[in-house]
Amino acid sequence: MPTWKPNYFRLFLSHVATHKEVAHVLKQDLEYLHISCFVAHEDIEPTREWQDEIEESLRTMDALAALLSPDFHKSKWTDQEVGFAFGTERLIIPLRLGLDPYGFIAKYQGFQLTPPPNFTIAQAIAKILARDGRTSIPFARAVVKGLEGAGSFNTSKRCLSLLEDCAVLDEELLQRVEASIQNNYEVREASGVLHRVQSLAQRHRDVGSA
Repeated sequence: MPTWKPNYFRLFLSHVATHKEVAHVLKQDLEYLHISCFVAHEDIEPTREWQDEIEESLRTMDALAALLSPDFHKSKWTDQEVGFAFGTERLIIPLRLGLDPYGFIAKYQGFQLTPPPNFTIAQAIAKILARDGRTSIPFARAVVKGLEGAGSFNTSKRCLSLLEDCAVLDEELLQRVEASIQNNYEVREASGVLHRVQSLAQRHRDVGSA
């Protein structure tokens, strides 16, 4: 099975081997935001069938980000990975690493990525996931899990900021966010969190009843 971090959003990073270090840094930054990335050169054990592992990761991903370098299309796998995501209507995020989006993803606006990637790129990806209708709920689910288990005030505030970006929060998730105030001291006592939770719940419930 793919090496996804449990209860995290699942993002497949499609890239060529020449940019494996960029993918590694990006993976670390995104994990801080409750996004687990599949990066083939790190996550596939030598004893496993490489192609089978790639295929299973594609089947179980929530979205795909493509690191578009000039040699991207020369790989035997990258175009097929993007094509799979497109054909299954997964969200595709193009990251321009010297190449503009082309083919199926030419219509998407790519983010400029200059190595080494900085944390603002991870934050931008998280905002896209939070706001897109295909990924908002799966992303919110991962962040709510993080909020429930928050071990510091800063983690509570970071999770809440991510949830405030989410386009959609269903009633189950709203109730879990509210319950976290009672169940977790680090949420309950974090400065300003109680008011922000109340505002978040009211905003989404107002939308749901409109």
